[in-house]
Amino acid sequence: MYRGLLQLKDVDCLSSTNAIQNGLMPVVVTTPPQSAPNSRPASPYSRQPSPPRSLKPIFSRGMIASLSKSNVSLNQEIKKLQNQLKSLRNNYEIQEVKIKKLTKESKDTSSRTAQQSARCGEARHIVDSISIC
Repeated sequence: MYRGLLQLKDVDCLSSTNAIQNGLMPVVVTTPPQSAPNSRPASPYSRQPSPPRSLKPIFSRGMIASLSKSNVSLNQEIKKLQNQLKSLRNNYEIQEVKIKKLTKESKDTSSRTAQQSARCGEARHIVDSISIC
């Protein structure tokens, strides 16, 4: 066969339609470079050289200044929101104390009202028994 065509015996896991389609496509086969017989095999953990760094700065001075101003304004907004949160928490705690106090007063008032109602009922019963005589 032609050297540039994929042979079906070289295809591992292709479906039948893909095998037929790919069988007719040219394939570029690259072979790894042969190492010299005296050299050691490359470690799989060896580090690849990093690409050369660009000499251009990533951010312009104007962009850095703009980001710095944005950062300052965001930090001010954060402090403002933190102060608002602190104030809201303080108000919540004060209102919670007031609610507990009012709840206790309401229970006490309800208890006194029940006691007075019971006394009033007893007094009415006594008045009714006296007026019958």
